Amino acid sequence: MRSTIYSILILLLVSACNSVDKTKQSQGMSKFASSQSFQNAHELPGNLSYQGKGNYIKIPSPSGKDVNAFFLEAEQESKDYILIIHEWWGLNDYALREAEEIFNQFDHINVLALDMYDGNVATNRAEASEFMQAVKTERATEIVRTVIDYTGEEANIATLGWCFGGGWSLKTAIEAGEKASACVIYYGSPVEQAIELAPLQAPILGIFAENDKWINHEMIDKFKVLTTATNKSFDEHWFDADHAFANPSGGRYNEEAAQDAYKLVVSFLEKNWYSEN
Repeated sequence: MRSTIYSILILLLVSACNSVDKTKQSQGMSKFASSQSFQNAHELPGNLSYQGKGNYIKIPSPSGKDVNAFFLEAEQESKDYILIIHEWWGLNDYALREAEEIFNQFDHINVLALDMYDGNVATNRAEASEFMQAVKTERATEIVRTVIDYTGEEANIATLGWCFGGGWSLKTAIEAGEKASACVIYYGSPVEQAIELAPLQAPILGIFAENDKWINHEMIDKFKVLTTATNKSFDEHWFDADHAFANPSGGRYNEEAAQDAYKLVVSFLEKNWYSEN
């Protein structure tokens, strides 16, 4: 009884602290995009021409503007879907390769890599900053909802994203409701209000870097208060690395940390999401 009352009091306190004008709040990772130090934390991706599996698809949306995605489809019917959201460069060949790696990790799953930039892919920091700041919440939410609807009523969904995509991984899992079974955030900005987090049904795995100047302990500690207040499952893991350490296309790539984090992700998905055995 006391724990229930305590949780309610925390929820009320957090809601009161967060009852600010949403129009004055920065949206997720976009608030960092104009920072030169944040831009410099993302080395230009190396040359890679993706020649793997999968196909680009277009999904009609309620607004009439098609949603783009890259689809790796199971050879036999499967209800297991993992929705992958790219980092700030956009849906480039590195993101497609990561999507295929996850596709190959599990038998009989579907992978949908979402294009949150509507066809734009950055080749330099200025473009990446521009594209990320140009993302409108309304359009991004429409993209997410359209893809969720595309998976079907019986879909079993996991979400995963890095940086910009890490924040949207959480928002996508929230939008998926009871369809969502697992959410993975790689050094992404989480939601800041209890009312936003409350509908989430899936457990969260957070992968973070000790040397990250933006997605740091202060930010994640605040998020932990939200997860406690709303009774959500949140498992965080910190690595002695920097922001974007899991991106093999950048100079901050830390192979050991990236591999250890990936093992945690696979274990988490096997426990909470993967159903085809």
